[in-house]
Amino acid sequence: MQPLGRQSAARWTPIVAGIVALACGASAYSQQFLIGGPAEFELTAPQVDVVSSATRARLEQARALAADQEFSEAVEILRELVLDDGRKGDSGKVVSLDVGTYVNLPAYCQLELSHLPPEGLAEYRRQVDDAAEQRYRAALAARDSDGLERVVDESFCSSWGDDALLAAGELALERGDYAAARRAWLAISPLVVDPQGRSAWFALHNIDLSRQWSKVNARWQNRPAPPGWLAYPDTTIELAAVRARLVLASIREGDFDRAALELEVFRRLHSQSAGRLAGQVGPYAAALERLLKSARDWPAAESDADWPTFARVPTRNAVAPLLGEVDAPQWPQPVSLGDRPVKNPPQPPVRESALPLRWHPVVVGGQAFVHDSRSVRAYDLATGEPAVTADGVIYGVNDPDGASAGDMPIELGGAVAAGGPCYTLTAAGGLLYARLGGNVTRRLQPTQSRNDERLVGIDLAREGLLVFEAKPDDSAWSFDGAPVADDRRVYVAMRHSDIEPGSYVAAFDTATGRRLWRTFLAAADTPATGRGDETTHNLLTLSGDRLFVNTNLGVVAAVSTRDGRIAWLRRYDRAAGRLSLPGPIHFDRDPSPCVYHQGLVFVAPTDSPQVFALDADNGQTIWANDRLAGVVHLIGVAHGRLIASGNQLWALEARSGRVRFVWPESEHAGVRGFGRGLVAGQEMFWPTRDRIYAFNVTTGRQSREPIDITALGSTGANLVAAEGQLLVVGQDRMMLLGPQPQPKPRGEEADAAETVAMVE
Repeated sequence: MQPLGRQSAARWTPIVAGIVALACGASAYSQQFLIGGPAEFELTAPQVDVVSSATRARLEQARALAADQEFSEAVEILRELVLDDGRKGDSGKVVSLDVGTYVNLPAYCQLELSHLPPEGLAEYRRQVDDAAEQRYRAALAARDSDGLERVVDESFCSSWGDDALLAAGELALERGDYAAARRAWLAISPLVVDPQGRSAWFALHNIDLSRQWSKVNARWQNRPAPPGWLAYPDTTIELAAVRARLVLASIREGDFDRAALELEVFRRLHSQSAGRLAGQVGPYAAALERLLKSARDWPAAESDADWPTFARVPTRNAVAPLLGEVDAPQWPQPVSLGDRPVKNPPQPPVRESALPLRWHPVVVGGQAFVHDSRSVRAYDLATGEPAVTADGVIYGVNDPDGASAGDMPIELGGAVAAGGPCYTLTAAGGLLYARLGGNVTRRLQPTQSRNDERLVGIDLAREGLLVFEAKPDDSAWSFDGAPVADDRRVYVAMRHSDIEPGSYVAAFDTATGRRLWRTFLAAADTPATGRGDETTHNLLTLSGDRLFVNTNLGVVAAVSTRDGRIAWLRRYDRAAGRLSLPGPIHFDRDPSPCVYHQGLVFVAPTDSPQVFALDADNGQTIWANDRLAGVVHLIGVAHGRLIASGNQLWALEARSGRVRFVWPESEHAGVRGFGRGLVAGQEMFWPTRDRIYAFNVTTGRQSREPIDITALGSTGANLVAAEGQLLVVGQDRMMLLGPQPQPKPRGEEADAAETVAMVE
């Protein structure tokens, strides 16, 4: 694997004389001005926390011993490094796997062990098998997923490692974590994937197996040794049983196209194989064919009408249920979100994506929730009136300076040189989570800054009762956006103010607010480095037991929810060129979380013009497109297409990145996107300055007449699907669109009067 483009080791050039902020009253708008005109710039490559030189020396020593067939000593060193991860200062640190890719130290040591010859593996198993068997059998008896994962992490190459992978996948399938199940089973043998480590779904895209099977089969059988990824080296588990389970996972997930491809490959490789699958014993192929056929007739699962987080779901893959008529306001008038008027709002020709659309509401249980720096408010979805309390404020914090609730774009310590406030929330487990307090996430002078930030979780069933709270350690730390949550933990991105801002991800216990772990990902400069405070909004993506993080600092990462351990880090090429007002459009992508869909992670970072897709299991690049610099939002995947928007609207083939649809054909056509749209059913909704356009995802044709949103003031909008209707959120107002009101039933007196008139 190669990094995504050329890695830059340059720096932001000192030609830039300065950046100052333009604060527009209560507006979050902050625009960069370059004193002295445009400047050449190149952002530095990110700094990641690699293991110490002493650890690297130990790894080299183990390799040398193994090469000399001193297997006992080599194994002892690698075992020590696995077990001592975190005890000697290397916790959370990574090792370079190849150019641009990093993995955690235990995984790297297990990879080294998997490359040992048979006699080396025998020595390793002599040392660890007894303990590994005890842990495996105990975890299996208790159906303990975490225990099985520990066997895999600590004793991957033991005689019980492949059994632990098989069992861990079974438990993941039962709880509906199909990605974890597939990841475990794909690691059972290097022969389950192609010679580059890709699953059949990615490796065989657009290949006609009826014509090319002999070439495909020959290539898959011609294996380099050893593989460049972690796979169990000599499993005794029948590969037909593994591949059958992969097909089963795709069927259960509802990904029938993937299941059909995997089943075709299975028939060609294991047409006569039989065994136990899904509680039945018999030929695998016939059982899978019957299951796939019946699954296509399964009733579609009822989709939740709520919109509980940014992009609707923690995977950030927003596909809402089909919307009905949404061309008529449902409230008497739009709801005002700002408590102070915007003075001198910026006017065209400043591009739309650079203007502040900061509000991203959530909808839960018939109520819409928004927040600002000081309060969380609720509105009745049916009427637009404040809910729960007279003014709708269900939680608020006191402002020590006595200011009213609202934005705090500038803090002590310097002007805001880049970014602006952005307000997102997450509802999970009956709680509503929000980030409150000052908006700055990277401070030029943290010791002189006021830091009143906090994460709060309020109970929606008890009128906003505070039941969760977490605060940064000190003013150098900030919560970088709203959290995501599961049944036990709250996960949030964090930033640390230093010479270069650092990106972290942290987990907190839902019940106590205690921080459980915090993992460093990367540090790098930004356009605001050394020139003022910075406001960012970095949202995590949660899928099963993994968090995916777009740091916007040159690195994308996958992190385990269990212990915060980095599964992989992937570097990408950062921006370079001539910087001028208002800067390249990709600077406007924040917030830009990863989008997860069926084993792919889609990324559109703020610090790179590229859009790319990574394999969620290992960070390997599936495709990268450097001609999509105009993309600002990744909306989600529907019908195999990734929907993206900016000045234009795009539909890309998810597995290849090929552009299937773009509208309008030119970004200078006079219609430009303004705000974050959504996908509902088979339609993509795209907001502009004063209208919302709707298109069919597969055909690209307009599916309904443009929807007028000038009631919000021609400022564009962010869109939220709300119980079959459309919540439209502008710069400082919000309205609900739905069907035209039905005529009121006529009374008997009116009918009688009309009858008399007709007689006369």
